[in-house]
Order: sequence, then C-alpha cells, then structure tokens
Amino acid sequence: MAKAGHSVNHLQFSPNGKRFIFVHRWYLPNGRRFSRLISADLEGKELFLLADEGMVSHCNWKNDNEIIGWMKMKNDSNAYYLLKDQTNNFNKFLPKLLNEDGHPSISQCGKYLLTDTYPDRSRMSHLLLINIPDQKLTILGSFHAPVKFINEQRCDLHPRFSSNNKITVDSVHKGVRQLYELDISKVI
Repeated sequence: MAKAGHSVNHLQFSPNGKRFIFVHRWYLPNGRRFSRLISADLEGKELFLLADEGMVSHCNWKNDNEIIGWMKMKNDSNAYYLLKDQTNNFNKFLPKLLNEDGHPSISQCGKYLLTDTYPDRSRMSHLLLINIPDQKLTILGSFHAPVKFINEQRCDLHPRFSSNNKITVDSVHKGVRQLYELDISKVI
C-alpha cells in the first residue's frame, strides 16, 4: 500500500447515529483497485474491519447492527451480503433475488430493500423493491440512460426511501440529471 493512492468514500451512518461505515479504496500504480469496508464509532475509534477481500461496492445499514452490501467475502463470489457490525458474521443476502451490484436502501420499518441496477445493453437502469420477509421482488420502473451519460457523466438511480411511502431517484431519462420523487404507496 505504500505506493498506492488512497480514498475514503461511501460514508453511511447507522440509523441511531452511533456508528458509521466507510469504504477504504486504494489504487496501485498499475491501475488495480482494491477496497475494504470498515466501521467505527463517531470519534473514529473502535475501528472494525468488516470486509477485506479486495472488492466492496455499495453498502447501507439494515438496522443499528447489520449492514447490507455488494462485496466479495472469504472464498466466495461477489454478491449482496448481510454483515453483523463488530463481528466476523456474514451471510449471502437474498441470493435468488439480488444478483448484481446496486445502491441499497432500507425502509425505516426494515421490511423493504430498495436498489437499482446499472444500465443494461438497452441503456435501461431498473428500480427494484424487495419485500424482505416475503422475499418478493417488484420492478418499480426502468429508466433510460442516454449514451452521453457514461463514465464520469453517468447517473446511477441512487434510490432512497423518503417519507410517507415515497422514494427519490436520480435519473437522466429526460436528457438532464434530475432528482425525482415517486409515490410507491400502491406497491407497499
């Protein structure tokens, strides 16, 4: 790591605000990228290495003690995993429903997971809602990403629960980057 460039990103606070997680990324001079997931208390102490197999993408807190994220775990493939903070406990999370990277968000009640997909061959990003207890997936919508929105210009949906059965998404389907609020009360 001595000659690598380092960054810290994807900072997320636990629902109770007592701990946070972040992704530590490092880039070797040859261009290879590695990442790991770390948690800490609000003073940056009580650091705990949650995932260190070289690939961590997007994560979020499921509750005050558990984290859901797309990553690689010991001797296994990239997948969504459920990790228990400050332990080495982890399990694949809904592997029959979630099989690609996205930006997970958990409803305040903890019953629903909201995530997105990267654009497919038709440049469509899909917005997914999962009823966790019932293990039921609903596609809430698909959003076109024009070709001009690639690389540094790309716009992921970044879905988030808002309030009163509403969610927000970023989208470029109208040719400009905008934030949209969607009412999903008929679905949940």
